[in-house]
Order: sequence, then structure tokens, then C-alpha cells
Amino acid sequence: MSHPSTGPHEAAQGGAGSVPLSIALQDGFTGEEVVVRVDGDEIARTEARTAWEISFATSFDVAVPSGYHTIELEIPHRGIRSEHTVEARGPLWVGISVDDAAAVWRDSLEPFGYL
Repeated sequence: MSHPSTGPHEAAQGGAGSVPLSIALQDGFTGEEVVVRVDGDEIARTEARTAWEISFATSFDVAVPSGYHTIELEIPHRGIRSEHTVEARGPLWVGISVDDAAAVWRDSLEPFGYL
């Protein structure tokens, strides 16, 4: 299991005008391959499994230009593919949970708390 990131502040340094974006895979991940893309660029391909005690599987931090961005989640084995558009003007945390057939997205201006 990956450890929860402290957030997008640990993201790779981007260019001028870039902002940190943290994407957390939370509830419902059962070990299948998961693909995450930002604006069409693959940022992660991993087998994610939720630690039920803390509702967390893994997270990915990226630096993006300030503005609108499309995040895509795909779980090929389960036939799940979902897109979500965010406006990143400053640090942003995006949580993704899945059920049997769909992704549930949650945006936050504050880090998610994992106990």
C-alpha cells in the first residue's frame, strides 16, 4: 500500500503559473489495474487496493498550469471510465471513490484526512 501524500505541495515543481494538484484514490479499489490521466496525459498506471480502515488506496501529485483540467479514471477490468473537470487556481485535492459501475469525485481546497 502506498502512504497518503501530504498533498500537492510535494508535487514536482512546475513552471511559472503552475499549481499543485493531488489526486487520491479512496474507497472501492480492489486491486485491479487503474489508469489516471490529466488532460489526456497518463500520470499513473497501478494496481490500487483500498485500505478500508482509512478509505485510502494511493495518491498522485502533479503540477498543472492554472486553469481548467480534465482528470480521467479508467479501470479496464471493471469497465469503468469516468472524466471530471476541475478548475485549479491554487492547490487542489481531488478524491475518487468507485462503486460497482461508477466513479464518485470529490474536490477540496484542503487535504483529505486519513487516520
